[in-house]
Amino acid sequence: MPRDSTGKSGRYVTSALAAALSVILALVTAPPVAQAQVTHGYPIGGRIYEAYQRVGGFPRLGNALIPESNDARGGRYQYFAGGSSIYWNRDITEPMAYQVGGLIRDRWGNSGWESGTLGYPITDERTSPDGTGKYNYFQNGSIYWSPATGARIVGGQIFETWAAHGHERGTYGYPTSDEYDITEGKAQNFQNGTIEWKRYGYDGEWEEDPSYTTTDSDGDASSVGVYADPQVIHSPDQRARSSEPPLAVTDHEIQGCTTLPGNEPETTCFERRSLGDVDPGTAPPPLADPDSAEQPQAGPTTTTAPAETQTPDPEATTDQESEAGDPSTTSTLPDSPDLARPNAVDPVLPSAIAPDRNWCTNRWMGGTAFACRYESVAYDLKRVDSNGVLRTIGTISGTEYRDVLPTWNQLTNWTRYSFTVTAVTGEAAGATMDASVACTGGDCTPSGSNRTILAQPGAELEATWSHTVGIAPSSKERRDLSVNLGIRKAGAYPLNHTLGMTTIRCDNLGDSRARVGCRVMGTTPVISMLDSGPSMLRHLRASAAAGLPGFVGGRQLRRETNQQEIRWNREYSCGRVTGPRPSGMDCDEYPFASTKHTRVQSGMNKVTYSWCGIRDTGFVTDPTGTNNITSVCLLPSSENRRAGAKLGWFYVKSRVLEDDLFWVSVQAP
Repeated sequence: MPRDSTGKSGRYVTSALAAALSVILALVTAPPVAQAQVTHGYPIGGRIYEAYQRVGGFPRLGNALIPESNDARGGRYQYFAGGSSIYWNRDITEPMAYQVGGLIRDRWGNSGWESGTLGYPITDERTSPDGTGKYNYFQNGSIYWSPATGARIVGGQIFETWAAHGHERGTYGYPTSDEYDITEGKAQNFQNGTIEWKRYGYDGEWEEDPSYTTTDSDGDASSVGVYADPQVIHSPDQRARSSEPPLAVTDHEIQGCTTLPGNEPETTCFERRSLGDVDPGTAPPPLADPDSAEQPQAGPTTTTAPAETQTPDPEATTDQESEAGDPSTTSTLPDSPDLARPNAVDPVLPSAIAPDRNWCTNRWMGGTAFACRYESVAYDLKRVDSNGVLRTIGTISGTEYRDVLPTWNQLTNWTRYSFTVTAVTGEAAGATMDASVACTGGDCTPSGSNRTILAQPGAELEATWSHTVGIAPSSKERRDLSVNLGIRKAGAYPLNHTLGMTTIRCDNLGDSRARVGCRVMGTTPVISMLDSGPSMLRHLRASAAAGLPGFVGGRQLRRETNQQEIRWNREYSCGRVTGPRPSGMDCDEYPFASTKHTRVQSGMNKVTYSWCGIRDTGFVTDPTGTNNITSVCLLPSSENRRAGAKLGWFYVKSRVLEDDLFWVSVQAP
């Protein structure tokens, strides 16, 4: 008798030979009365006997051709003259054994029996609902047979799609081939079409698909049309203004009334006072009452006021470290304004990156592309009177603007500062104001001029500096920027105020478009998808309603750059949606595969929507709760690929690196 690859006899007896043996044995064996064990050729007992009786017993299966035997996985089986086998395994099929026969059995045997890809049968052979074919289900798939198509294995996601479309009575009809390999996937032919499964979805559906974007010769994203310039923090509703605290930036007063060396009579100093947001439609805020009294802060009483005859060094720095560390510098009192320093030409700021200062407020706001602060400020000149009381004797008031503008595709960044004087009162007349810049934290070379003006109405202290950051290859580093503001008046302690200008981060990591660049830290970038097309926008808004993360005001998305992780995210989302896609359609997943939020977690649902055209199993359609993790939908290819290209440029232009957070905006202002 022929033997199979496991050495067990009887499993390759053909259906024709089995029928002949059945006729011979039937002449010498009469059907017995049903009992727990019978002998038809060989004893038949236990679960195998129960299955034997269930599917028709002796009239259908005939005699046992072999005794009950061990299979390759610890189970038991028996082969019968009618062309069927019955298999049982305590750990898999219990409490039943199952029959598989005919050409379905032969095809299963060719696939490796119970040790093959299909595993054990988990149903008896059944008649298809159309009355024409037969089928068995196995642990890991099924085999369908019809007279026109033969016996074919159908399994995995292809089976799920075929089943969702009505099995053999549905869109596709019976399978006409087993599944076969295609690039990164499988396909199977049916009577009325082909079903494909791509493990990671289709390449054109991927975010950042390079085939859908172009750049000019120098790689400037501004030249690639509508896909090149995602709305990255360019309108108030997309900034951090309404959805997160202001940037944490600290100003530090090196010298002024808060650091007086004593409370000697006639001691004079400047002190900064914020008056709030700038209102272009109103007059400047009222000045402080010159007669209002304030108690000076306690300080050492042994230091005498410096002589009024001292004059400043025109080249003296106002850098924070120098001022703090050199007492002779911090106590210098100018005798007269020094306006001799030339106002050199500042670096030219690219107009494309200059923000509208009228949006800025009296606290730091912004995004990765810039940060700014715009407020009304008063600098009060104060003097300690003969009673030790600190009184305001004059004020310089005006509007103060400062911003930081990193460059997304270079290591050059920009800092701007301006103070426009609106009024000068009392003894503050004749004071001068000067500004310089500092960059700390590593290699950071500033370029630009320090400025000095005489404080009088209409005067503007304005300067622009560029900073070229030096960083090692394949690294990212931070730099802290600041502007040092000085106010000087003969006979008064100078105000040397370090105005914080936020932190920037520059990287040289060579991302997907091999760029270096910088960004503001401390704020969450936002990509607006309002112009991504009606179907894409509908899917994103449905995802937001389903409680998925990433939308402004909720839990942020976190960037994933590991390509294998991204492919796995695709596998868990659109990789579960078989194809071919309908003409002109792509599968879109949310959250984006290039984030760390796509894969299904225990107890979380993958979802879709009735209008999305997805009929694969494994998805909750039109979810009513929020216990969801991933959403998929078939969308027009033009919308999906435009959005993917836009997301890729957003990552580059906002310098969103591994583990960086960001938001998605889908609501109009």
